[in-house]
Amino acid sequence: MNARVRLHRIEADPVTLHFSPGYGQRARELGELVAEAHHFLEAWLGVEARTTLSVLRQENWRYLRRAPYGYLHSSPEQSTIFAPARYPPRLVERTRALYDAAPPHLQQRLCSDSADLQAQIDTFYRLVVVHELGHLFIHHLQLALGTHWLTELIANFLATAFFQEARPDLSTCWHAWADIQASLDVPHRSLEAYEQHFDRLDFTNANFYQGRFNQQALHLWQSEGHDLIPALVAQFSLRHDPVLARFQRATPHFDWPDGTTS
Repeated sequence: MNARVRLHRIEADPVTLHFSPGYGQRARELGELVAEAHHFLEAWLGVEARTTLSVLRQENWRYLRRAPYGYLHSSPEQSTIFAPARYPPRLVERTRALYDAAPPHLQQRLCSDSADLQAQIDTFYRLVVVHELGHLFIHHLQLALGTHWLTELIANFLATAFFQEARPDLSTCWHAWADIQASLDVPHRSLEAYEQHFDRLDFTNANFYQGRFNQQALHLWQSEGHDLIPALVAQFSLRHDPVLARFQRATPHFDWPDGTTS
């Protein structure tokens, strides 16, 4: 770690907090939601794991992360979610522009008075940490989903399941933003285009896709519920049993000599 980076750390189960000086309270507040979602996903998915939440001010971020400052993201290999100590004004203004571009009836669903919009933006980005936690649990399940679009959709599905089942008080904001995002007029709208332009989409187009993924995640939760994840594990997991079953479908003559998996 660079000598200029001075961070505090609070070890806790299941979420360790890692934060820039002066931002312990923000880390604790975000950490409470991450811990609640973590317990929900652990119990549902049968996975034991640990998560680190790293809350960084800009000068620390630039030494540790390549992503632009302010954009919540995660590192599944490190089991870490990275959040900014403060959302930069440019990100907030771009998010306001998404709201301004939405039809009035969708704006009303989010907040009846535009003066309340800042609070709704703050809440939305707080909820995005659960989406990032979903990415960590995809990794813990060893799901090789193969495409960016499916990985994003399932991370949103895991977040939606938590909001719908454990925190319905938060789901209203989550789904109102999804409908606003999905209403945006953007050039790229297909799954093929998302895969092709994944790392080059502008802010508005990337938000359009996240909105669509969240809409589809809600439909999947309502239609498939808890059964979807076991089905994904059977089809996409890199754990021994699913991998062996897929390989034997390709070449049924393969068999491990002693008939064991160890």
